[in-house]
Order: sequence, then structure tokens, then C-alpha cells
Amino acid sequence: MPSSVLFGFAPLESSSDLNLLDFLGVDINVEARSYILESGEPSDTPTRSVINALRVNRNVAQMIEGKDIEVPTKIKVEQLTRSNLFLSVWILPKFGRAIDSPRAEIGNQI
Repeated sequence: MPSSVLFGFAPLESSSDLNLLDFLGVDINVEARSYILESGEPSDTPTRSVINALRVNRNVAQMIEGKDIEVPTKIKVEQLTRSNLFLSVWILPKFGRAIDSPRAEIGNQI
């Protein structure tokens, strides 16, 4: 049996979380970074980071779908800091719904 591929997601509470990820050497593509911070409203960052995570998950699922790929994929939800715990708990049922209905529009999952 092949090894699993583990996809880790950590919802972001604010732009300071992006700064922490930069400090830790995490590479976040420019499009994702721009989308998460796009509205300019700090209160939108958590929702935008969750939508981005769900989109990434959906894109991976769609790329694998219909192909003869036998590598199991797993999802891991983490927290960056203690203040992010509530976001990590909040994102879990959203991933559950997205996994159960992979073709659903991501905006409906929030």
C-alpha cells in the first residue's frame, strides 16, 4: 500500500499570522496571500483564509478525480498560535461538508 499524502491547513486570524509563516520559512504563493488580504478588512482574514484552504482542497480533489492515482490523501487542520484554536475548530465541519460534496460551491461551505 502506498504512503498517504498529508495536506495541512492552518486558518489565519490576521496578517500577523502571515508574518509568522514568513518567519518560519513557509512559502505562500502570491495569489493566495493577495486573496486572503484583499479586502483590507482585518476581520475578513479568517473567512478568506478558510475559503482559500477549501479551494486548495477542492482543486487537489479535482486534479486527482478520474485519474488512476492510488495514493491516499489525508487532511490535517492545525493551529498556528493559541489564538487560532477557535478557527481550527471552526474549519473542521466546513472541510467535512466540502469533502462530502466536492463539487459544491466553496462560498456555500462557509
